[in-house]
Amino acid sequence: MPALANSNSPRFRFILNSDLLGPLVLSTDPVGWDRIGVSLHRDTLRHGLTTEYSAELGFVKQGRAYLMRAYDAAGIEADVRLRVEQLDPNEFAWRPYYSGRVNLTTRQLTDIEFRANVENENFIQKFLNREAVAVDLLGNTSVGGSTVRTVSPLTVELHSRALIKRFTAAVGTVAKPDPLTFTGLLFGSDPLQDELSMLFYFGYNTAENSGYLNELGLQQIAGGFVSGDSYAAVPIFHVPDHGEYAIELGGVIDLEVRYTRTGSNAYYGYFGQVDVKFHYRINGDPTSAVVLASGQDSGFNSSPHNYARRFTIAPQKFTEQLKEGDKIYLYAEIYTHEVRIESDTRSYQFELRAAEQPGTYLRIRATTQTAPTPCTGLLIYEVLDRLATALTDEPFALRSSYFGRPDSREPQPFDGAGALLLLTGGFQLRGFPLPSAPAPLAGATDTRKSIYATWRDLWDSLSAIYGLGYSVELNAAGKPVIRVEPLSYFYPATVVLDLTVGTADRPAPRMAITTKEVASRYFQSLEFGYDAWRAEQVNGLDEVNTKRQWTTPLTQVSTTYSQVSKYATSGQLLEVTRRQRYEESATTDNGRDNANFFVALLRRPPSVVPASFETERNQLFARLEGVLDPASIYNARLTPARNLRRHGAVVRAGLEPAGNRLVRFTFGEGNNEMVSQLVGEAAPVTEKADIRVSELAPPLWRPVVDSFKAPISRQQLQTLLANPLGRVRYFDAGRKVREGWILDFTHESDQGLGSFELLPCAD
Repeated sequence: MPALANSNSPRFRFILNSDLLGPLVLSTDPVGWDRIGVSLHRDTLRHGLTTEYSAELGFVKQGRAYLMRAYDAAGIEADVRLRVEQLDPNEFAWRPYYSGRVNLTTRQLTDIEFRANVENENFIQKFLNREAVAVDLLGNTSVGGSTVRTVSPLTVELHSRALIKRFTAAVGTVAKPDPLTFTGLLFGSDPLQDELSMLFYFGYNTAENSGYLNELGLQQIAGGFVSGDSYAAVPIFHVPDHGEYAIELGGVIDLEVRYTRTGSNAYYGYFGQVDVKFHYRINGDPTSAVVLASGQDSGFNSSPHNYARRFTIAPQKFTEQLKEGDKIYLYAEIYTHEVRIESDTRSYQFELRAAEQPGTYLRIRATTQTAPTPCTGLLIYEVLDRLATALTDEPFALRSSYFGRPDSREPQPFDGAGALLLLTGGFQLRGFPLPSAPAPLAGATDTRKSIYATWRDLWDSLSAIYGLGYSVELNAAGKPVIRVEPLSYFYPATVVLDLTVGTADRPAPRMAITTKEVASRYFQSLEFGYDAWRAEQVNGLDEVNTKRQWTTPLTQVSTTYSQVSKYATSGQLLEVTRRQRYEESATTDNGRDNANFFVALLRRPPSVVPASFETERNQLFARLEGVLDPASIYNARLTPARNLRRHGAVVRAGLEPAGNRLVRFTFGEGNNEMVSQLVGEAAPVTEKADIRVSELAPPLWRPVVDSFKAPISRQQLQTLLANPLGRVRYFDAGRKVREGWILDFTHESDQGLGSFELLPCAD
């Protein structure tokens, strides 16, 4: 039994344990044990509580020998735990007081002591130290090298998000074709040839300069003349995606035809008539062409044998429903009739020139979609579970009701509010094979791709969207697990310690309270949304899941509450990536290949397909406006304005005196016009709208800290440690009853005192 400082001091015993050496109850207490005290600390970013003890202890005699053997066997990686138990004098039983890990990186060895810090359990320490380690989500090993269970990926059919793609070319980008020269030789006493047929193509330069926009991927059209008639015409554009194409064109073209001598023995040629028709058509039947402009001129059989005319194509607009593989034609057909020369058996030269004048333009605006494609990924519970297992080397390391489902590893009675969220990657959007696919043939490139994530980036992104916290707690079997839930879980209404009520032998304590404002809990500006959303130059103005900013009425602080996800929910970015299919560009690198995407899903009714999912579009909305094609939208419930509302209790905590004043919208990227209202919602959500403070969720806390010391009995301490997230009831400086959550708590065991820093509840 450990010696006591005095007969009224609490009794403790100390037990070292390791997988290598087993348990050892120390007969001699560690030096410094009399200052032992449990500490609770709430992480202000993650909101969970951790139990800590980091004082240095000196282990002597058998304790010193035990630690030396463990160190000699495994060095600083030796996993030695210290369990501290306190005697319950009423039941004469040892109760858990604290358990921690001996941190051998702090080792100091003397002739009589083995000194080291005792810190968090190895489970917690490993997890915190590995938050930024990238994990293969489809793998079967932990970060420490242990074999763990694999997670089966889910395959979901992704619908096609409507995209607007444009092409524009105008003066400054229109090519000036070189003249075309035909040479020929006429024979016979009656040198008369029926006609010559030529095609003229408009020239459009796709080099990047002012006046250029080429989201459709048109290749440069050189422009100029070729021989042949309308049946020989080739398209200027092969349609890549089905959809509605609006085609606008117009302009002024100068056309010239002339005959010239080709040498000292050459003769002038003549032609009797020139016919010109400018055509626009879809697909290959020339008889379906629309004549944009035409002209017929004759009487050129006298010198100088030249033809010149200016053609004006009035502005035209065509709206076409086109399919993948359709072709667009735009050309002029030129016929010269009654070709003659001055003498037989002589050569001739035939020259054509054209120049497109200012005002010539071509514009195409296409609202396109493609066929749905399969995509593999993981539902978010499985992602969190895989990461927690990989980082802690423990097989069952996660609990979450918010992301749990009836069919998740730890079943929930129903789908949590965030459960139907799919995580996938750029490679998977494009259809690359998974690592489980057959290996390639010898010498072939291995294009199999997995999905990777870090806990830090994943949790930061999920928290930015939903407003979350996480902490380490014990499950029903007494094993530590990572608990991920909404903020309200970490700030419950249950009172676990009441310091306002005394007993016959211990009256309610009178505490000296210090109340301090916490400026970091007041916010002048708010930032919500997503870092990744730009789909190159395509549809940027239509994307709603971008980044937005608001400003509050506060003027005495400059703090920004920034909740920006690293993972993308942009439907436009997802769609552009999805369309760059693996089958067509397996070796083409894409800047989004290693990016991670969230995709909101819905369950299909079991009567349709058991345990299957579909992408969430506008099925749950009574109103969805201000966005291109609402029926093909992605992630409409994950917009920045809706994310802000999910963080309303945090934002409003520092705004209560503002009453009914406005949180004003100040800036937004992409599409700020969307208005949405879910079925059952009382009012619509407008992305660019101001928000009244009173419309935000009620605050959880007041932005101050109350600090004091108070006597704590053994029973009170045990109750507090059993549920440290709960509320503490106390008297504030004005003797008003308050309740608050622990930010920091330290138990001074030798004095029987607790030092409290509490976050007062708003209610």
